[in-house]
Amino acid sequence: MAHSHRTRRGTAHPKFQAVGLPAAALIAVNVLLMYAVALTPIAYLASLAFRTPIVGLLVFGGALTAGNYLADRGLKNEGMGLAFAGTAILEVTYGVLGGGILAMIASGSRVLALAVTLVVTVAMTVGIAAYVYLRGGDYSHCLFIFAGFTLRLGYEIWRVRADYAPDRSLVHALGIYVAFTGVFIHVLQIVVRLLGRR
Repeated sequence: MAHSHRTRRGTAHPKFQAVGLPAAALIAVNVLLMYAVALTPIAYLASLAFRTPIVGLLVFGGALTAGNYLADRGLKNEGMGLAFAGTAILEVTYGVLGGGILAMIASGSRVLALAVTLVVTVAMTVGIAAYVYLRGGDYSHCLFIFAGFTLRLGYEIWRVRADYAPDRSLVHALGIYVAFTGVFIHVLQIVVRLLGRR
């Protein structure tokens, strides 16, 4: 097992940089897309899907599943075109989904909603990572229990801890990005509801 060490740039562990930076870049693009979509008529289309839950589940769930599958398959088989296409589907889907949620509140509250959501989601991620890394153990047998993005985030962090390989860092980054952004979307819904009551 690799041990943590410090480098001149202050990175606590090399795999965090190899996995965390690409995942953070994808998340940053999504947050910007969410904000941009909230300013457009596309947000109205997303809100239509929210009004009929089964439609939202089929449209957004199908797109997220397809995007994740294509991106993961492309990265694992060195098919960068397929990986790019899958990642683009994920970015657009999360962007439209988040933009639709964000459009439900006044435009003056949107930056605040995104900032609060980001802080809460990062805090949750740090807590999950601390639990996984400090507790140790094997979480692979618990995969069937891991319902929801929050538990998937814990699983993806465990995969980095247990199965990290430098040549697979983008596969790990994709898993963390998908799980983190899923948590972000759920937290954003809560924040928007709270801000909408003000």
